[in-house]
Amino acid sequence: MLNLKYTERFLLSANYSINQNTVRFFSYGTRLRNKESSAIVSKSSDEKKAIEPIHSPEYNDFLNDNLKIVALPINDSQFYLQYLQDNQLIHFEHKVISIEKKVSTKALSYWQKLKDSKKSYATYTVKTIEKLLEKLPWSEQSFASIPSEQFIIKRLQATELAQKAFPNKRYITFFDYINLVKTSPELTPKLEENPIIKPMKIYIPKIPGNTESKAVIGDKIYQMASMQAKYYSKQMWKCIAAFPLTFPLILIPLVPNIPGFYICYRLYWNFKAFAGAKHIMEMYHKNQGSSFQLEYVPEFTKSFNKIYDTEEQRLLLKNDEQMDAFETLVKDMDLDKAKANVLRAVMQENYK
Repeated sequence: MLNLKYTERFLLSANYSINQNTVRFFSYGTRLRNKESSAIVSKSSDEKKAIEPIHSPEYNDFLNDNLKIVALPINDSQFYLQYLQDNQLIHFEHKVISIEKKVSTKALSYWQKLKDSKKSYATYTVKTIEKLLEKLPWSEQSFASIPSEQFIIKRLQATELAQKAFPNKRYITFFDYINLVKTSPELTPKLEENPIIKPMKIYIPKIPGNTESKAVIGDKIYQMASMQAKYYSKQMWKCIAAFPLTFPLILIPLVPNIPGFYICYRLYWNFKAFAGAKHIMEMYHKNQGSSFQLEYVPEFTKSFNKIYDTEEQRLLLKNDEQMDAFETLVKDMDLDKAKANVLRAVMQENYK
């Protein structure tokens, strides 16, 4: 049972307020602001250089990698996955992304009007929806952070074959690669033997006391993605089946079709999570399961060892020391944006 004293800090850290979940409702990428526990002391540039920590090669790889996934083990079989990349590596010109931005902007505007409304039905609706959002599974936001493959710019390997296929280029789009395969079928055998696309790495802390190989850990991540893909596929079909039932509300004058609006919203996020889970599965299958590579990061492991219970095989946050270690881990893994949902995952999986 979670200690009452630390439950309060746990939930405060998770930012489980109605306002925060409203932000999450329409702005998944909003950065959650965390309070600093100590004052910032200004130092000269020379002093900063003198105390600058020496990072491990693995952590330097993480910092310099502009397209990656981080995995935080929640327990023996569940991993919180978060996709991280430089903004320029998203194919913003894609029509689907352009449409998604427009729809999201209109939806946010509609939601804000509903919140600002003084009408009783609007107030009731807002409170009801926010309560429903509290019950959503953590895996939705995790897998929704992973874009579909066609929306990610590909990084070319520094090989002769890559330069021959795409002279003087470092990045290509998914459709550039597909076009190459279609127009130059003679290159297909060579591309299978010597991939020209850099694989995406998954950076992860090493689980204390766990002697399983990286291949076994990769299998667990794949199995988790496979289960989530099936789950969110079912959720999508439920939304599709339920939406026509809201049509009669359209005939009622002056009353917006709020149930239909909410179902569309749920359909959107279920699809995003489904697409993310499928992308993980595709990464695993490509090149005989080597399309993503696990890399243990000592800096992650140091903090993770303080919060992972080797006997119960799960992440636990029971005291201030563990909460401080968790804060450090979140910062090192660049999980600030997802902090609230990571804590939601810990709560849902390990404190049932």
